[in-house]
Amino acid sequence: MEKSDNRRHIPLPRLWLCLAIVLLAAATTVQSQTQSSPQPAQPPAVAASVNEVDIVLPQLDAAVTQMFTGSSLKWLIDRELIRQEATRNDVSLTDEQLNEYMARSESQQTLQQQAGRRGLDANSYRSRMAFEALLEVLAEQFRQRLILMEARAYYEAHKSNFTSGPAVHVLELVTDDIRMAYLATERIKSGEQFITVAQELSVENQESGGDLGWMAPEDYHLTEQINSLEISEVSPPIAEGNRYYVLCVEDRVADKPLEFENVREDLTGLIATMPRMDFSDDDYLELLARRADIRINHQPLQFLNDYYRELQIIHVIVDEQRVALTTPVVRLASGGLMVPLKPICQALHATVTWDEASQSLTAETRIGQVTVTAESANVEVGKTEPTAADMTEAAQLRDGVLYAPPRDTLEPLGASVEWDAVRNRLVITSPRCPDETGDVTGLELEH
Repeated sequence: MEKSDNRRHIPLPRLWLCLAIVLLAAATTVQSQTQSSPQPAQPPAVAASVNEVDIVLPQLDAAVTQMFTGSSLKWLIDRELIRQEATRNDVSLTDEQLNEYMARSESQQTLQQQAGRRGLDANSYRSRMAFEALLEVLAEQFRQRLILMEARAYYEAHKSNFTSGPAVHVLELVTDDIRMAYLATERIKSGEQFITVAQELSVENQESGGDLGWMAPEDYHLTEQINSLEISEVSPPIAEGNRYYVLCVEDRVADKPLEFENVREDLTGLIATMPRMDFSDDDYLELLARRADIRINHQPLQFLNDYYRELQIIHVIVDEQRVALTTPVVRLASGGLMVPLKPICQALHATVTWDEASQSLTAETRIGQVTVTAESANVEVGKTEPTAADMTEAAQLRDGVLYAPPRDTLEPLGASVEWDAVRNRLVITSPRCPDETGDVTGLELEH
């Protein structure tokens, strides 16, 4: 008999299946161990190094977020303000102007050095310079317009002060021939117009018909002769050198008012030297921002809204010191200002009293006295014999504080009042003794 084999035989397919399960379990264990083991941290990327000390990208990102994002947004706002202003005034910048500005800004530096100094590439630097150059052009044009506007306003307010003294309106016919001079005299006396005859016969000033316009008698070379003539009287031929003159005084005044163009150069030159005309490009940018509607919507940068709101506040400066006001200066729709009267008068060292019954405030300095009454457009000026004067606006009570126009109420006290439109401030100077005041009206525009 054959012995039986009691060993168990496993079919081949099942054997391979078991082997696969074992291998899969081993692989899963290895993968699990690999995933659970900590990986070494990768060092942050290096943005730059300074003496082998690295500045890494997280530092750069934090600096951009915390320090430069706000200034970048403000620069974009400033650039848009300048773009709009340039469009409004039809001002553009040529390549030649830009190159001149860049050469003037840092003439000893190469373009790469100039750009690198600001942390920019060459193209970005040129764009930045274009903005600054256009800003300079616009600011200077605004300065010149402001100077001219103030000069005109001052002239209109003090027109009676601008006179030339005695003046004559002279007509003159000049000829080299005595016979022509007598002929001209006879024709004019017989009824022909002086100007018509002069256009035909005169050897000088033919286009104007010999009309020399207004002048001081002493400025004409034949002063004695024109002083002896009556108005419209025609002189006989007057010999001087080898020429002959026929004269007529068209008109004569004891004190000739000067036109603005006669005093424009002197007035603009004077106003240009005033401190408020010496403003920076940043001052001009703030003026544009004050006139614009600017709102910061990005939440992390909304602190800039506080800055733009602050620009709207009108500051009062007395003797170079800012006055702390508990109630603000009010700008009216007309453009005029109303100021809280009491704190400003006190800053001028005036004695201030309030009469509750009449709702009036009286302020007195060594120069003068004013009494202002709520809801009245009159101010009483003077100490011993007060007289009523009109104000540009009626005084108002606002939350128990009396408001009034600054110029109408402060100048009678001897103070000078100037409006600095660029820096948005009212500049006031304390009263001085009468022999020190001179013209305390200033060269102000609006108020």
